[in-house]
Amino acid sequence: MEKKKLLVLDIDGTLIYSVPGYKQLEDYDFDILDNEFKIKMRPNLLKFLEKCYELFDIAIWTAATKNYAEAIVENIFIKKPEFVFHKDHCTFISQGCYSDDKITIKDLKKIKSHNIKDIIILDDNEETFGLNKENGIYIKEFLGELNDNELLKIIEKLENLK
Repeated sequence: MEKKKLLVLDIDGTLIYSVPGYKQLEDYDFDILDNEFKIKMRPNLLKFLEKCYELFDIAIWTAATKNYAEAIVENIFIKKPEFVFHKDHCTFISQGCYSDDKITIKDLKKIKSHNIKDIIILDDNEETFGLNKENGIYIKEFLGELNDNELLKIIEKLENLK
């Protein structure tokens, strides 16, 4: 059987919206890390993940902490992803000598399980896949909107890339 391509998914702004536990968030789906964060899943997320698992091997790569990433995966994913990369796997590039701001990069060359031509990354921040633009799919940032249907649009794109 031919090996599937790898779909690398970002978490925040792509699959979910999260706020600190002390903030108000209407109709949130669950909380994590002893109510440190309230989580709202993007509409159609479970349908999206089900379809993605049919088409691809799935992995997670977030700029968040390891504990945060693992808690989200535990609450959303029915099947365990191939791997979960987090903040420690990202590369941070300075924006210049007069700025403390850094660009977060997810360098797909760090992934050894698949050939880079067989990797697709889905993220709401295009800078993160700036080193591998040809592998990236941008998705509009999710900020908790109930009428969001971006994941359904992305399914169509992904079906053409499998």
